[in-house]
Formats: sequence, C-alpha cells, structure tokens
Amino acid sequence: MSAAFFVVASLSGFGFLVATLILLVGSGLPLWLLLTTRYIVSNETLLVRSGPFAWAIPVSSIKTVRDSSSPITSPALSLDRLELVYSDRKTLLISPKNKHEFRKAIDCLAG
Repeated sequence: MSAAFFVVASLSGFGFLVATLILLVGSGLPLWLLLTTRYIVSNETLLVRSGPFAWAIPVSSIKTVRDSSSPITSPALSLDRLELVYSDRKTLLISPKNKHEFRKAIDCLAG
C-alpha cells in the first residue's frame, strides 16, 4: 500500500486526481463494507446492509435457508455462509456471526 501512496505522490495534475480517486475507492469501499455489514431481523423484515447496499426482505418470503461456502460476491464477510432463497427464486448469501441463532430467529418469525 505504501508503494501506491509513493506513486500517487509522484504524479501531478489530472493524473494525481485520478490516482487518488482510485486509491480512495480501492481502499475505502472494502473498509466501508467491512464496518457496515449488518443483518437485522425484525418482526416482518430481514434488513441487510453492507456499505452503500441494502436489502429489505420480508421474512414471510424466505423459502429456504441453507449452508453455503460459495465465493460469489455478496454482503457476507466470511465464506461460512447461509444462502437465503426468497420471493421468486431470488438468493442472497450472508454470514451472520451465529448462524444457529439467526436460523432460529427466522424460523420463529416465518411460522
């Protein structure tokens, strides 16, 4: 990372602006995702937030919850994931800290 700062510092004008923007996005977005990924289960909705992304999934629309280790991009900070299938065959991969408690909460609300 220090090499990237050295390269940016050696540029001038427009190149400096472009390199700075790329550096900020390249390091800022992963940090934003890491610090803001949350799964909030309420009475009727599972709210998933991760950086600039958000999903509001009605708990009643969740069809299945199963273990997954798929590396597909998702709001999950681990490869020890749960795959949610909801609505009309939509899927979302998440990685709650306690998968057992998460499943229990969804099962209780889904009836």
